[in-house]
Amino acid sequence: MSSRQPPLPLLALALTLAGVVPAVWAQSSATQSTATATAPWRAVVRATLVVAPQPGQGGKRLELSALGWNPLANELLAVSDRGRVALVDRMLKPGESGLARLQPWRRLPPGMPHNAEGLAWRASGAGGEWLLATEPSPGAFRLSAGPSFDKAAVPPLPWPQTLSERLAQGGRHGVEALAWHGQHGLLAAAQRPEPAVAVGEPAIHVLHALHGVWRLPAQGSQSHLKAIEVLADGTVLLLERTRLRGSSAGFHSQLRWLDLGSCGGPALCEAPTVAFAPPMEAAFFNDEGLACTPTLLCWIVNDDGAASVPGTRLLQFQLVRNEAR
Repeated sequence: MSSRQPPLPLLALALTLAGVVPAVWAQSSATQSTATATAPWRAVVRATLVVAPQPGQGGKRLELSALGWNPLANELLAVSDRGRVALVDRMLKPGESGLARLQPWRRLPPGMPHNAEGLAWRASGAGGEWLLATEPSPGAFRLSAGPSFDKAAVPPLPWPQTLSERLAQGGRHGVEALAWHGQHGLLAAAQRPEPAVAVGEPAIHVLHALHGVWRLPAQGSQSHLKAIEVLADGTVLLLERTRLRGSSAGFHSQLRWLDLGSCGGPALCEAPTVAFAPPMEAAFFNDEGLACTPTLLCWIVNDDGAASVPGTRLLQFQLVRNEAR
């Protein structure tokens, strides 16, 4: 890989959040990780941005639900609950604030459910395609890499059998977290955890692949698994969001790291929290989208669909080795 990082597009009309609204991710006692391991990464925040509607949208909410990075074209893609998809036309350099705009929205192909919830890049030979989770979704829809995003392969990739069986039981609220793993293929999880089996035991999130499952303690009964991102070494990042108790308590998000090679099957995995520097304060943000480049520059975006959520915010951060590990 070249030491020179190519120009990277970013997301949406951006303003610095400092002094406007609090950012994200204080470690509250109700949502602290139960894992004893230490993640090999920490996240250094580069920019915290407000994403504004495009011209002509008026006061409509964006309802961004997922992000994805195309490593071949160096493009960041955003999809929305409204069945729209857009690339981004430029990025902010570390520490910079200013304006950036989405390229014009495009609709998802006809016949595809338009409530897009999850997005992942699948490399294939010298090319690749997008995998999309929607509600409802019998599996991961396949979408051409652009520029029109108008071709969908039929049928979609089916969910792993163990996940399909769980979804058939109901009460899972669908799939929002999916990824393509070089060793395990399609990797996905139900949004909600499995209930605790006994008083005092944690609820359990389960990651599913064709030939394996990975179980990890959820950060509470109100935890939702929103995104999976596969790193170059085959380990994964998990975006977990928990609704805090109380009508105006908002949300709490955590980024967790999981080594799929260290666990699996019925045993619980340790998935430690990735610490952010500087630490963030809790906020109302309903975080849903996560994407990273091969150089470990990452973004998290929230869905502004909930009435209590103060607009759309994009967090840009760099993963660096955790020297304390």
